Amino acid sequence: MEGDSLSTIMCDSFSRIMGDFQRLGAAINQLDSERAEKEAEVQKVMEELESEKAQKEAQVQKVMKLESEKAQKEVQVQKVMEENVRLHAMLDRKEAQLQAMSEQCKFMALNHHN
Repeated sequence: MEGDSLSTIMCDSFSRIMGDFQRLGAAINQLDSERAEKEAEVQKVMEELESEKAQKEAQVQKVMKLESEKAQKEVQVQKVMEENVRLHAMLDRKEAQLQAMSEQCKFMALNHHN
C-alpha cells in the first residue's frame, strides 16, 4: 500500500509539474508573441520617425534654397532700382537740354524775323 501511495503521490506530483511546465511554456510563448508585436510597433514608429526626419530635412533644404534665391532677387531688384534712378536722372538732363534747345530755337526764330 505504501508503494501504491508513493506511486500515486509521485504521479500526482509529476502531473502537477507537467501542468506547471505547460502553463509556463504557454506563458513564455504568450510573452514572446507580445514582445514580437511590440518590436514590430517600435520598428514601425522608428520608420515613421525616419520618414518625418527625411521630410523635414528636405523642407529645410528647400527653405534654404528659397532664402538664397530671395537674396539673389533682392540684389537684382536693388540693381534695377539703381539703374532706374540713373536713367531717370539722364532723362531729366535730356529733357532739360531739349527744353533749352527749344527755347534757343524760338529765340533764333524770333531774331531771324526781326
